[in-house]
Amino acid sequence: SIKNKKIKKDSENSSANEVNEYFAKIQNIVYKYFYPPQNSQGNTVKAVIKLGALGKLLDFRILRYSSSIDLNNECDQIKQRLSSVVFPVNPKNRSGSYTILLTSKE
Repeated sequence: SIKNKKIKKDSENSSANEVNEYFAKIQNIVYKYFYPPQNSQGNTVKAVIKLGALGKLLDFRILRYSSSIDLNNECDQIKQRLSSVVFPVNPKNRSGSYTILLTSKE
């Protein structure tokens, strides 16, 4: 029925919102440990972070470096800083990989 479809759609949206909120939390935490060097503004490094269901860092890897050597070096050091961080528990109780763009801003 139409009513059931609406309920299903609403629950999909709320679960999508939950996932987006979770991703935003992950991104905010990563940015707390990101110290972009001077003169690297406008450069972006693309990374992927893999987390266990309980928020344990499983992997942090650079997918694409920027044209700024200093920024690239900084991004290489983030993994070590994040290794002791416990991230929030995944709302869907499963591990996941999240692509994060680390952009140097003024």
